[in-house]
Amino acid sequence: MMLTVKTVECPLCMKNATKIYCLSRNNFHDFDDESKTFKVSSDGYENSSNYIGGYVMCPECLEVFNLSSAKITEDEDERKIKKTLKESIKSFFAPKPSIKKEPDCKKVIEDGLELYQKAFKCVGADNETRYYVLLTYIRAIERLSEGEKKNYLADYNEALTELLEILEFKTKNVPNIEDEECDWILSYNKDTESMERDYKREAQEYNNKHNADILLMAEFYRRKEMFERTIEILNENGAKFFDNYKKLATAIGEYAQEKKSELFYLELER
Repeated sequence: MMLTVKTVECPLCMKNATKIYCLSRNNFHDFDDESKTFKVSSDGYENSSNYIGGYVMCPECLEVFNLSSAKITEDEDERKIKKTLKESIKSFFAPKPSIKKEPDCKKVIEDGLELYQKAFKCVGADNETRYYVLLTYIRAIERLSEGEKKNYLADYNEALTELLEILEFKTKNVPNIEDEECDWILSYNKDTESMERDYKREAQEYNNKHNADILLMAEFYRRKEMFERTIEILNENGAKFFDNYKKLATAIGEYAQEKKSELFYLELER
């Protein structure tokens, strides 16, 4: 597996180039298809991206900036992520290659609580990335110990209130499936021997995204200890849920009925 190296110049301090290492596009990941069950948290953390719209933190000035505003150069790195046993034996007997000195640069901070907190403070409410910043920051705080969480309670409550406002708007203003923001899904048609738009899969994906937003909204009202609002949302949308969503919705409802607000995990089947 090869690495792509992006050398980034911070647009704020411009003191030092920093690097981002990421897998090249031609890499493939192995997934364990044998596993029929998996655990998911009630706030959906395990099955969602933590990507916050290209915002990173400079290790020099510790300020957050968007990669789209930075000067970036990109090249392929010859090193491999993991050597096989055969390669290790070969390299043991082969002459050692000359060491190419790398420039003195640090790695930009792509995740972590400090980045999320700074992004929460600086990414504007009118920025489309704001939703993912809030969601990622809330989830990061949720997974701290009770002692550590106390230091972030003010931020947590503020972020949670703002996120719920966004979710309320999103679920009441669902875009039409024909709108441009709804992605097309193409499938191969054997009869025409061509790639064609798959309306059935698009509709399923469309429903899944909407149902996920509704569940997140119900869950975060429960975390805010607004149990009646949680139950109201689930009752209003109960007919829309199916399969694993139904199981998760039922569990969130049961916790709300018992006035429990803690994060919980559920085992689901693929």
